[in-house]
Amino acid sequence: DHGALQDIWELDTALGIIGQLPPESVAVEIGSMHGGSLNAWASLGVPVIGMTLYPVPEAHDALMIYGNSHDTDVQEQLKSALAGREVSFGFIDGDHSEAGCQADFDFLLSLGTAIIGFHDLVCPINPGVKPVWDRAKAGRRHVEIINPTTPEIVNPGVVEATGP
Repeated sequence: DHGALQDIWELDTALGIIGQLPPESVAVEIGSMHGGSLNAWASLGVPVIGMTLYPVPEAHDALMIYGNSHDTDVQEQLKSALAGREVSFGFIDGDHSEAGCQADFDFLLSLGTAIIGFHDLVCPINPGVKPVWDRAKAGRRHVEIINPTTPEIVNPGVVEATGP
């Protein structure tokens, strides 16, 4: 249990995939409500940078950048914090509108992010994520992580950011 809002089985499954990244990896999370998933990524032993609107109660030693991930100045803060390092894993759990989710995906792609995770793939109150996920996974290696015992709960997906 990492203190995350995500389904534990799904989060642990995602960690199994992401945990294969090399130790020099950097993880970036867009949207960090309480810091639980920041804790999960930090448990992999990689530096974590969070981008979110509001202070996070438990940042778990992640470097936090506060502001809207769509704002150029906030994006520049992230680029500066990366100091030339590549993002091995990016996690999108911020703006759940289709346009906002697409903007976050495009931004992570522009950074050369190797693996991009999405949260809330099938969440009925956040329908904007699914169309972006469907476009992102087309032609790319990907995995949808859906707990078979709770398929109606919010779900993550992971896509390799190579391909179309």
